[in-house]
Amino acid sequence: MSKSTKRQRKLEDMFADSSTKKIKGNDGNTPDSNKQTVVHTTRAASTVKKIAEDDLEILRQFDLDMSFGPCTGISRFDRYERAVRHELDPPVRVLELINLYPNDRQITHRYLWRLIQSFNKRTVFHQVVHHRKPLLTLTAVLPLWLKVKAATQTEDANESNRPKNLSAIVQQLDAMFDKEEYQKAYEYIEQNKNNELFHNHYIYWRVARIFYKLSLVTKDKQLKKKLVEEGYEQAKLALNSGNHIYSVHKWYGILLNERCQYISTDEQIRSAYEVLDHFEEAVRLNPQDPTCYYLLGSWYWEVSQLSGWKRRIAKMIYGELPKGTVHDALTKFLLAEQISPGFYSKNLLMLIKCYIELNAKPAAAEFAKVLLSRERKTQEDEEVHQELLKLMPKIERLLPFAPQASFSKHV
Repeated sequence: MSKSTKRQRKLEDMFADSSTKKIKGNDGNTPDSNKQTVVHTTRAASTVKKIAEDDLEILRQFDLDMSFGPCTGISRFDRYERAVRHELDPPVRVLELINLYPNDRQITHRYLWRLIQSFNKRTVFHQVVHHRKPLLTLTAVLPLWLKVKAATQTEDANESNRPKNLSAIVQQLDAMFDKEEYQKAYEYIEQNKNNELFHNHYIYWRVARIFYKLSLVTKDKQLKKKLVEEGYEQAKLALNSGNHIYSVHKWYGILLNERCQYISTDEQIRSAYEVLDHFEEAVRLNPQDPTCYYLLGSWYWEVSQLSGWKRRIAKMIYGELPKGTVHDALTKFLLAEQISPGFYSKNLLMLIKCYIELNAKPAAAEFAKVLLSRERKTQEDEEVHQELLKLMPKIERLLPFAPQASFSKHV
């Protein structure tokens, strides 16, 4: 064996991929027909099934869509999970592909990095030596590698320096809503209302709920009406392209129901059926949200308390009365409590009202104990407490046993 041949073999052993093998014949020699055949076992192990080009395109589009937030320094799964947490509705197929190929980086990480990794020095040098390609191949590939790397760095810089993106706006609005900083959120919305990112169904319904919460605390009747109308319009805009999101249906139903106090009686009755449809759709889209069941229970309660003349008008318009009983309302309130016990003071209050209406005083007393011992953190909690105090005489007077001291001391 010549010195040049030995040197070539040594270089091949040094730089060859550990997962690359030559296919040999029965005599131990490499057949001429298979000299260029290379088996990449690592790639075959990571991608057992061939990935369809359509699926790769879905992943690429997910990476490039900045409405799901920045994609630098984060895996696809983490970015998908973050988008779901902020109700940005990412494509379900992305999660399915990640679960199918958990060890394949072309699935779990964004696609631009795969271009860079495909031009690593070890792979290129091995191809030059193994296939006896001229060194010009390496010099031809390097400019492309550098271009891709520069493009990626530019993309990362643009994302990190971006003053606002949809994900950041969503996080900001959610944080202010959770802290009950409604006035601050309103000012933030006014400052950015001309921002094109605010014209999105993910933002519309969040703006609508801020307007609704402000309408509950304002003393100015005209301002209250304005906030309700503006909130309703925002919810309607969200519904145009976001009818697949349960929160859109929930807040559209809430604002539509609140708007009913400013419209005629026949319009109120027409709207009542529409409100029910959206509350039911919200439950269908997210059956684990207790608030949706509370809203449904409130609808049935209000229908059960309709006055006689409103029922007559409903019968004239529709030929039938809205169907809703106290039992229906109680069922929904209990479902909400079962999903998340004590999640909302008003849900406990409505349970007490239903049991009083059904003459189930002991059950009403049990929930009254729970509500009386509950810490009052917000203005709404205080209002619920005051309303409960007004109901206490009804509960205690009709109880089949004398109220215990522990039950009365909170009053």
